Amino acid sequence: MTIQKKQLLDALKLAMPGIETGTATLQGSDAFVFHNGNIFSYNDSISVSVPLSQAGLVEENLEGAVKAEEFFKVIGKFPGDEISFVANEGSWILKSGKAKAEMTLMDFDFETRLKGIEPSEEWVTITEDFITGLAICKMTNNKSPLSGIYINGKEIFSPAGWQIN
Repeated sequence: MTIQKKQLLDALKLAMPGIETGTATLQGSDAFVFHNGNIFSYNDSISVSVPLSQAGLVEENLEGAVKAEEFFKVIGKFPGDEISFVANEGSWILKSGKAKAEMTLMDFDFETRLKGIEPSEEWVTITEDFITGLAICKMTNNKSPLSGIYINGKEIFSPAGWQIN
């Protein structure tokens, strides 16, 4: 199957807030999980689900989990606008032009971990600036009991004892 590089990168960027970039204590929190036509990511504090509406990934029912950081870098470095995906036992072979990469799938039962996670029927529309707002408010070294992010309408707040973003 062939997919558009830009569309895949855009979907991966939307799933990025759920990726654990430090020391992953939760199995799979450093992975993009492709399952049932969605990309899932999760860590100790957030879970993200991005539907894959582009042709190919949904129709072929691409399933598996890959290391997020490595996968994102590989996709971003491909020279062409289209990427060919071939699913093998335990890996995906990706090709774009003369470039080729084989991504080893992570060996854990992501289906059991995702089982029972269903979004509510009540969806809230968020703006394109939502991810930017979260990034601005994120305080990585916040050890205050006031840590967290508070969202109210179009405002996002993150308190940390002595400062508020």
